Amino acid sequence: MARTKPDAPKKPDAPETPASDLQRRPAEMDPEVAAAAKAALEAARGAFRDASRGMYELGQALALLQRPGMSEAAGHAGFEALCAAEFELHPQTVDRLLRAVGHVSGELFTALGPSRVNALLDLATVTEADDTAAILTGEVVRLWKGGPKVDLAKVPTEKIIEHTKAVRARALALGEWTPEPRTATAEEREAAEAATKRLHHMGIAATVTVRATEPGSPSEFDIVGLDRSELERVTKA
Repeated sequence: MARTKPDAPKKPDAPETPASDLQRRPAEMDPEVAAAAKAALEAARGAFRDASRGMYELGQALALLQRPGMSEAAGHAGFEALCAAEFELHPQTVDRLLRAVGHVSGELFTALGPSRVNALLDLATVTEADDTAAILTGEVVRLWKGGPKVDLAKVPTEKIIEHTKAVRARALALGEWTPEPRTATAEEREAAEAATKRLHHMGIAATVTVRATEPGSPSEFDIVGLDRSELERVTKA
């Protein structure tokens, strides 16, 4: 006769946590931890404000360095080369920062933070109405004529990004919006900077720049600042 294996003893159920304990906050359980958490949060908020203020000041400085000849006077092949070498900034990041500095005060940029400012400016770029000021100040705006209204002061940044995508998708479906033209690639910008350095080693104070063309076509390179004698040196066989 086959023996049956006795059932393992059943473990007692874990005691249930009283509902009052589940509803209590950590601050109520440990005042010291709560105080430390509040202090850390205030420090983090201060650091975030300082970082935002620093980003805005960086944008203001870059706006000056973007002027013709400024980046070259600072020892770089061009503005994009300066941003990449000095600050490791992608051109798109630089464009967003310069755009923010051109539209937003330092106080508002610091209060909102870079991510929200960028999200608001992206939305202002795709909406039909001239509502940039209203969007940046967090007013109630309509996404498109006859479309839904959004109270921008009450929605999170992620939702603003979703609204921008929706406006863009609608405009694209209606044929009212086309994708932005492409920009030069990092490799192309590096090639332009390397060519500029080679010219400088030859004693030629000219700059090689790169221009993106139509999608699917290669970028074009220009040599800016050559005089006639330098042109002959560069182009002779």
